[in-house]
Amino acid sequence: MTVSTFPITIVRSSRRRTVAIHIKLNGEVTVLAPNGVREQQILDVVHQKNKWVMRHLDRINQRKGRGLLTHLIPGGWFYFRGKEITIVRGETDDGLFVTPSQFSISCQGDLVLKIREALFKEAQSIILPRVQELARQFQMVPQRTRLSTAKHAWGSCSGKGVVSIHWALVMAPPVVLDDVIIHELCHLVHPNHSDRFWNLLKGYTATEPDSKAWLKMNHHELNWAV
Repeated sequence: MTVSTFPITIVRSSRRRTVAIHIKLNGEVTVLAPNGVREQQILDVVHQKNKWVMRHLDRINQRKGRGLLTHLIPGGWFYFRGKEITIVRGETDDGLFVTPSQFSISCQGDLVLKIREALFKEAQSIILPRVQELARQFQMVPQRTRLSTAKHAWGSCSGKGVVSIHWALVMAPPVVLDDVIIHELCHLVHPNHSDRFWNLLKGYTATEPDSKAWLKMNHHELNWAV
């Protein structure tokens, strides 16, 4: 199906409650929708987000023109803690941050997979301790914390008190990671998005709207690893 100047794929699910638009790194636009939502309602949402979609598609096309669709090549880069890290040729398959802005790795084999594995290890040592630190700071007690590999959520908090944070957030700025963690910790108190939840969240962080905007604008730079 084509909407305006770009094709879309509609995927329905009984588990969804809202309509959401996801743009893959290759430019594919997928609209996720609940089963009961009519097609015209879905198209109305897409039309409302038309400028947002086109802005992201323009960025992808610019990368294609430079031959940097994934930019995970020697001399290319990836995000780590919100900063661009340059990939340089090295001798180890494990990867090594040789400077604050350079990552050395052997370019033999599947380079994308090796970078992903290196970042996942960093996520284990950064994200889970940070969840525990913020939980102690705000006197909230999750039953368990874990790294998530979910396709369409940066974080979640189960009814049993399990807080899950997506490992790819190790590539986001620290304040963005913190705001996602704080959001999910607040769900330990209010397992919904009621006014009481938002008031509690605002009491702990004033930057959550900015962090949400950063993720919307830059999610392509994280989604390659999802």
